[in-house]
Formats: sequence, structure tokens, C-alpha cells
Amino acid sequence: MTLRRRVVVRAAMLGAVWWLAAGVASARAEVGLHQPAVSPDGAALAFSCHGDIWRCPTSGGTADRVTAHPAYDGYPAWSPDAQRIAFSSRREGNYDVYVIPAEGGEPVRLTFHPADDIVCDWSPDGSSVLFSSARRGALADLYTVSVTTGRVRRITQDPAGARDGRFARDGLTIYYASGGQRWWETGYRGPAASLIRQVRANGGDPRTLTDAQGFDGHPAVGLTGVYCASVRDGRFSIQRLSDQPTAARSVVALSPEPIAAVGSARDRRLLIVERAGELWALRGEGAASWEPIRVSVVADVRAMDRQTVRQTRGFADLAVSPDGKRVAFIALGDLWTAPLEAGDAVRMTATPGPERQPSWSPDGKQLVYAAVRERRTDLFALSLDDKRETRLTDDEAEERTPRYAPDGSKIAFIQAKGAATSLVVRYLGPAAEDPLGASTTVAAREDIQDLDWSPDGLWLAYTALTERGGRDIYVVPAAGGVSVNVTAGAGDLRSPRWSRDGRFLACVGAVGSIGGPGRAGVFMVTLAPDRPVQMEAGGAPPSGETGSESTDGPVSQRRRPPQTPAGASSGPPAGGSAGPPWPFGPPAQPPRRVTIAF
Repeated sequence: MTLRRRVVVRAAMLGAVWWLAAGVASARAEVGLHQPAVSPDGAALAFSCHGDIWRCPTSGGTADRVTAHPAYDGYPAWSPDAQRIAFSSRREGNYDVYVIPAEGGEPVRLTFHPADDIVCDWSPDGSSVLFSSARRGALADLYTVSVTTGRVRRITQDPAGARDGRFARDGLTIYYASGGQRWWETGYRGPAASLIRQVRANGGDPRTLTDAQGFDGHPAVGLTGVYCASVRDGRFSIQRLSDQPTAARSVVALSPEPIAAVGSARDRRLLIVERAGELWALRGEGAASWEPIRVSVVADVRAMDRQTVRQTRGFADLAVSPDGKRVAFIALGDLWTAPLEAGDAVRMTATPGPERQPSWSPDGKQLVYAAVRERRTDLFALSLDDKRETRLTDDEAEERTPRYAPDGSKIAFIQAKGAATSLVVRYLGPAAEDPLGASTTVAAREDIQDLDWSPDGLWLAYTALTERGGRDIYVVPAAGGVSVNVTAGAGDLRSPRWSRDGRFLACVGAVGSIGGPGRAGVFMVTLAPDRPVQMEAGGAPPSGETGSESTDGPVSQRRRPPQTPAGASSGPPAGGSAGPPWPFGPPAQPPRRVTIAF
């Protein structure tokens, strides 16, 4: 097994041991508040912050901690009598359903399945908790669990999945979101679009209440109707639904930012939404009806009283250092680093807002990452020597997925303004008061999601939506220029990664017809000619023409050879100099499956 493969496996299985502080010092937190849930009478609010469940009045103020556990606790839901809170917790490695008194106390575990069980709602009679879980495949369905007997009953069998379920006020039907599109994928158009559906509480065939012309999700049931978060033509809004699919929907209020979650009071006219890690109340209609909820969270930060916690799950955004000795990751909403072989993890940030997507500098001395600060997602750099954090962006746009260039002279990242996304390269400036120098927008497409530098730093690969609703891999010069589609409608491909010699790209996804049968797995795009190659689980990149191959698995016949942009070379540079070959050649052939044994 190569060093790279050993490092990735080790990072994925990392059993980190870190120090958690406990004490009495306080810290104000007005961001980093997630998954709001409103009590039926509209008086109290529950939410997740710092990996625990908290509660406070819906008018704001100092929050009280409901749960206190090293594992992540989230997705709270109030019981109809407001005496209990159901939530999901990773205390046993995966998310299970728990119920705890609203004032705090000893939680009771209700589910014991190895799949993640995400709490959605309570039944109106308080007898069961509604949750979503992928127990029968890759996509989740809705289930209920009895709070007295623990009996689990499946509600939906939706081939597009079901999540964010909410009982109707009469308890006879359930509203839920269906489709793989998430709230941050605002530009997506295709068969996986998020829709609102309604199903009987005892199961059956669902009714679709919204169209597929944008994003509709986060259903909420209130005193005056059923609502959802919606995105149309780049505009974010709360809309009131009708039980008749053909009826027109009414816009309750436009939102200046994407809506990540919606909570509602069943017996009052009150919605509370999560926007950029902040909570906002909507008590009427119109943009002027938004009211910020100011919450103070008393965080435990006493330095001398510490607890050692061993955790083997709950990590996100793993990034291995250039020398292969350390890994950076996100846990409990903060940035950590840890040795790959043995040793304790070190907490690098302790902020109210969450960090994500860390990337190492080539010399291993800095990390760049995205973080929520003052209601916005911006980029920051952290010196590992003194833990000094430097803000790199400070604007109204949302920046994410930062990546250092191989020589460390610049970073590339994705910038989102509403539904529009751009791939931006910025050169690192020498002046401390202006960390970033000139910037260049090298690509602008719908819903750019991921990126990677070529080994020589001359090219960038990224994924973007296609007109048919799938995703393709594009390559563009890092200095700006024409983007070339190197997969040309093969299917739904993501997460491009360059090989060390720059001759091919690895990616994951499915090759085949969009929304129909396809072949999922890991693929490799040989840049000259353009030809995706599928690898079996546990496989490795092929060398030349080695490996057993087959041509099963459909590929779109509408593929076109990429065109040479002006000034670009049609092959490897003369003299064998560094730099990847440009992706020219005939149309891609059907995927060749390559199996390589360890």
C-alpha cells in the first residue's frame, strides 16, 4: 500500500484523543446557532450550539444548556406539551434518537440502529417521535418510534428519499422534503431537485405539492398554514403552501441569505429560521418582518479542569499535511489537528461560528479554511506556530473551499453571491494589513462545488452543473481563460483530484443517464484522450493499459470532444517540461472498469 493510500485510510479511521475544557467562564455567541425548534406555544426556542442542545426564550437572551456530552447533539424537537425535547446524538457512534426533559436531566435512548436517525418532529398526541433514516439503502425515509415501547414503524418508501418530516396539525398527514438537492445547492436543476410532498401518517403514496423549478425544503407547520423555504431565480424566501398542487403559492417574506433550517410554533404565528449561523424570527409578512434573535451562550472554557475524550467518529473535512504526518479536521464545529500515527489532537479554534474545509499550505505551517463570522462565511488563515488567525476575505459574498496552490503563492476558492458561483484565484500579498493581493475570476458557472490544483499550479479542475441536471468536470487555466469540459455529459461526477504527474483526474459519482440507471464508483479521466475509467472499491489508478476491463454501463451518446481554447497547447509541452497535457482528443469512450488487487 502506498504512503498516500495508507495516510488516507489512517485519517478516515483516526481515533482522536483531545482535551475538552470545562468551567464557568462565559463567551458571547450570536452565530453558530443551528437547527432551531420552537415550542408549540411560541415561548421557548431550542437549538444546537457547540455540539449541545440549548434553550432560551424566543425573544432571545441567555441560553440554558439542556445537554452536556462530548458527542454531538443536534436536531431538537419539542414535545406537544413542551415538557420534553427529542434530539439526535452520536453518543454511540452514529446518530440515535433520544428524549430528555426540557429543563435538562437524564436522556432516554429510543433507537438502536447503526444508520443515522435524524429527529424531525413529534406526533401531535406526543406518543411517538418522527425521524428520517437511511435504513434500507442510500436514501433516507421517514419512520416513527414510540416513546413508551420503542417500536419503530416505517412511513415512507419514496425512491427520491424523505427528510425534514413535519406532522400536520391534525396528525393525519406528514409534510416532508424529497430529493437529493440540499439548501446550499441553489443553482441545481434536475431530477434530484428538492420538492415538498405530503403523505398519510399511516403510510401510502405521497402527493407532490411543489414543482422542480428550484429548491423547496424545510417544511414547517404553523397556526396559519404550512410553509417552506424556497429558492427561485436566485431569490430566497419563505412561502406558504397549499394542499392543492396546482394552487399558486404565496411569498411570505424574501430572505437576503440562504435559509438552512426552519422552526415553527404550532399554536402561534411564528417562524424562526437559521441564516448563516444566526437565528431570525418571522412574526408577520414582508422583508421588514424579520427580527434578529440575540442569544448569549455561556461556554465552558476553564483551562485547568480538562477531560480526555476518545472519539472515532464525527470527523469532517479531513485534510492530510504535505509531509503525511498530521491531519486537520473539523469536530464539534471547530478546527483540530492530530498526528496520524499516535498522539493527542490539538484544538486550533474555539469560536461560536463553525469552521470547515481546511487546506494545508505547502510548507505545512498554515491552514486556510472557511468560517462563519458576523453572519457571513469568509476565509481565514491560521498560523500553526502561534495559532494567530488572519482574516483573508471580508465582503458580502460567501467564500468556501479554499485550496493553496502547490507553490503556496496563491489560493483558489469558490465565491457565491446568491445563486451565482465563481472560481476565484487570489495571490497572497506580502503586507500584513492586506493579506490578499490581486484576484482573478477564472470561471463562473452554476453551482460550482469543488476544486483542485494541478501539480504544477497551471490548471484548476472543478465541478459544475450541466444543462441536463448532472455534473461534469471542467479544467481551466489558473490565470483565467476558457474552461474545457473533460467529461462532456458522462453523468454525475464530483470531487476531482489530480494525479501526481498531472496526466489524469480521479473523481467519484455515476456514469450513465441522469436520473436513470448508471454505474457508480470511482472514475479516472485520462486527459489525453478524455476517457473515464472506473475503479472497483479498494482499487488503484491504472498504469497504462493494465487491468481487466469491460464496457458495461451506459454512457451518454451526446458527448462532444472538448475544443482547444485560443493559445492552449494540444498536447504535452515539448521537451518533457512540467505541466499537464491539455485534455484534447476524441469523445470519451464507455467507462473501462479496472480492478487492481492489493
